[in-house]
Amino acid sequence: MDSVWRSVRLISPAALEYLPDLQQSPRRIHRQLESVVQKIDSRKIPDYSNQVSRFHNLRLFFESFLRLGEYTPRSGKRSHKEVQVEVSFDRDKFDPEADVDSVAAKNRLVTHKRSRAELHNAEHYIHGNAPEELIDGPQFFQSVEPLEINRGASLASAARQQIGRNVNRRRAAQLLPGRWEVLNDSEVKKLGARLVKAPENEFASSVALMLVLLTGRELKDVLTFRVVRQRDQLRNKRSVAKAFLVTDSAEWVAGVVRPSERKTVTDKRKSHLQRHHEDVCLPIPQHIWDLISPWVQTRARGAKTASAELFTENDKREIPDQAQAMISSINRGRAARLTLFRIAYHLTEELHRETGDLIEALLISGREPPTGPSAALYYHYVNRQRLVDYYVAVTNRWQQLIFPDAPVVFRQGEFGLDGVVGSDLVIKTNVIRSAIRGLREQCQYDYERLGVQGGLRDLHNSLTNYTLLMLLWLTGYRAVQDPVARVTDFNFHRGTLIITDKTSDGNGHSRLVPLCRPLQEQLRIYLAHTERVRQRLAIIEHRNHPTLFFYLDEDLNELQVRPKSMEEHLWAYTMPLNLNRHWLRGALRQRGVCGSYVNAFMGHWGAGQEPWGKFSSIDPLDYRETVCEALDSIATELGFDVVTESY
Repeated sequence: MDSVWRSVRLISPAALEYLPDLQQSPRRIHRQLESVVQKIDSRKIPDYSNQVSRFHNLRLFFESFLRLGEYTPRSGKRSHKEVQVEVSFDRDKFDPEADVDSVAAKNRLVTHKRSRAELHNAEHYIHGNAPEELIDGPQFFQSVEPLEINRGASLASAARQQIGRNVNRRRAAQLLPGRWEVLNDSEVKKLGARLVKAPENEFASSVALMLVLLTGRELKDVLTFRVVRQRDQLRNKRSVAKAFLVTDSAEWVAGVVRPSERKTVTDKRKSHLQRHHEDVCLPIPQHIWDLISPWVQTRARGAKTASAELFTENDKREIPDQAQAMISSINRGRAARLTLFRIAYHLTEELHRETGDLIEALLISGREPPTGPSAALYYHYVNRQRLVDYYVAVTNRWQQLIFPDAPVVFRQGEFGLDGVVGSDLVIKTNVIRSAIRGLREQCQYDYERLGVQGGLRDLHNSLTNYTLLMLLWLTGYRAVQDPVARVTDFNFHRGTLIITDKTSDGNGHSRLVPLCRPLQEQLRIYLAHTERVRQRLAIIEHRNHPTLFFYLDEDLNELQVRPKSMEEHLWAYTMPLNLNRHWLRGALRQRGVCGSYVNAFMGHWGAGQEPWGKFSSIDPLDYRETVCEALDSIATELGFDVVTESY
């Protein structure tokens, strides 16, 4: 008794309004206490977790009093299994220039992540979530160098300096085009003119620098390139850093960048997923190929059956110093800012402008994404021919800058590339369309059986399944908890929905999602349906959960919608629940939605990249209209018709 009244005394004034009237019967108080935890708004109640615990203790007391269970107060200690966390130290990824000792080089990013074993056993990872979305600890920047106390440094001065660094880091995180580390057209022309007129003793270095520009790889990676005569000779698995030059077709082949962790696909599910490739073949512009062809053809003589090295060991020792000297000669007296880093990064920048999506640019250039869009790389997929078209558009423009007097020759890929690169968990469109059709027909069938025994339960569960699947595939919701627990998260007048579904961050990563027309209509129908169902069931003492979505069991008690209950009831959909996000990101890009809008929709951003943050230039009205138009098209393609058959 003492612990119960202590819990009542400690309830805060803001939470007292949720306390039921104690003049009622004990059974009615117990029923209201079951629902009060779901009603408490965490945004308005300070010390939310402790307040919920006190209401829970009070409910357990009435449960014991009514002999519904034994009263055991909840311990203040967490009872869940301890998660093993590994601390990783990474260099600040927003360092724009590797050749300069910038302030960012003095910081490192400290991240607390799950161990590899814990990650692979996590329920969210099994359902298809990206590992970057499972962070079990703080993430912060730490200074590498100690304080120079002898020179007047102090903790207060270091804190003030860190504020300025954080502001600069958040600005740099926007990855705005045309920043100072990127080459302009004049510098591309100067670099091209120097490489075209290189003497014979600098020919190897000019070829290496041209490949640095064309492939976006660092010079140390270019020196490991190999050459083959035909594409059929490429038998080994291609890596991202080590590319192959094909002489017969004048192209280069390399693996695409992929996340460090990838969920394994079982054999029985491979037939339901789109064909996936791990490399891409990109054509070299004709005039540039004519420039480097003598060197490549000479090396290809030793590639009769297998590949041959493009540069000898002696070349690998001499080229770095010679290439640096060539760059210095270009900069001297010409107001140029060429560095090896800028030359290698320029392809990523140009592709970012051309594609409108940083992830698609990184798939070609082979660079690791910054902290924010790393989860986007886990989900994204794109057709290989589309990447070829982007690359051809960029390199053809470079060809005109480097060879302004030569006849215009636009190089295209001779062979269309099929298949996709990126995520290998992209479900086939016809498979999900078939599942949607089955759930829709089940709703219509159960509506006709509404008058028979169990008809109300069957109709409600079928309509819940259909509405849930529509919500998952038209909002990109991560199936990690209750899908939209409160009706107040919807704004039907504005056509938006607030989603808070990212794990392990205290609900601090919310996103604004536009609602397309079919989803709005279906949600209105479902809300009216659930209200009538609850009014009907109010005459019996059934267990309820004051959440938006719920199932009904055989006794007409409400079952909370969780990933586990969704797996049990979604009979027409047997794939991992979060495969919707793998399909949806690529589908939005196919419909012309720019990468920044897609990242805002999917919830992929890091520090400084918040879509509604201080340094963001996203227009919320244009964002809603653009994404809604694409979602309407997706709903039509998948067959998401509005089901009006409800109770």
